[in-house]
Amino acid sequence: MSTSAQVDHLRGVSWPATREELIDFAARTAAPPQLLEELYALPEDGRRYDTPEMALAPAQHLQYWRPRQAHHDHGTA
Repeated sequence: MSTSAQVDHLRGVSWPATREELIDFAARTAAPPQLLEELYALPEDGRRYDTPEMALAPAQHLQYWRPRQAHHDHGTA
């Protein structure tokens, strides 16, 4: 299944949507197994996806969700 077909299948979702909402929608609308597999692979951290493209390409958006880490000076005094 192409990415554009997967995106088209998710067009009826009320955005933004969580992983659980996307899986529920896909299951109710008889989504192809490949799409369900990709949705189940999304992180279970409560994030909300603004578009189908964001949900289907999470690795491209990790910098948006990754918490900032404080830079510590580990030098000696």
